[in-house]
Amino acid sequence: MAVVVVAVLVLGLAAVAGTGRLGELPPAVDDRPRGRVPEGPVDREFLAGLRIPLATVGYDTEQVDSWLDAAVGDPSQAPGEACFDVRRRGYDMQLVDLVVDRIGAERRPRLAPYGIMGSTENTFQGLRSANGSDEAPHG
Repeated sequence: MAVVVVAVLVLGLAAVAGTGRLGELPPAVDDRPRGRVPEGPVDREFLAGLRIPLATVGYDTEQVDSWLDAAVGDPSQAPGEACFDVRRRGYDMQLVDLVVDRIGAERRPRLAPYGIMGSTENTFQGLRSANGSDEAPHG
């Protein structure tokens, strides 16, 4: 009988703990080494100040380094798709992705704000459907 009472108490305590009434776990500790991403445009000076930490599993360091060199080498040339192999003791993937996104944002052509191109009446002029009509399909 005592075993049943202890079992019921343990299950009841587990149910209360599952609802979070006994307190929550502390936030997770992020003990990964922090990198350094400099401010300013992405150029040779940016790369000189960039510090990408190594992770247990990360992007291939040689591939990332050569892609970054190509990206800042000639701004008019696209460095190619940022696709890196994953290796042990590679660059921290989150930080590399952040830098690649930043380079892409700098190279992406800026879109004109709405209204600079003129009225919306002329925006879609000349677009025709497969049947030659410029009306929206019905039905």
